[in-house]
Amino acid sequence: MTSEEEGPAELDLTSIKDAFSSLLRLRGLGGVASLAALMSVWEEAVGSELAGKVRPVALRHDELVVEVDSPAWATQVSLLSEQLLDQLAKAAGTPLANRLSARVNPRSSRKN
Repeated sequence: MTSEEEGPAELDLTSIKDAFSSLLRLRGLGGVASLAALMSVWEEAVGSELAGKVRPVALRHDELVVEVDSPAWATQVSLLSEQLLDQLAKAAGTPLANRLSARVNPRSSRKN
């Protein structure tokens, strides 16, 4: 059987993903796609307790910005930043950020 008789060629999904990412970057939306990817693995990567207190809100260049309920959580995030970024990279399959910063927004606290 020749390769033409084997059926349709399999799609190279990596190429499609790269092309889509390139298109989003060209349109100025690369950060949106990366933030969406990050949010899809957030709870898995950081755990449900931390995910309930710390929320990703922006991905600018190589910096992930998270929002926390209190200064205590901002300190905790700062101390865990390297570990959190490593866990996110593993869950997403690629590094999404090299730096992490936290901003305090007490009005955003969630009721558990």
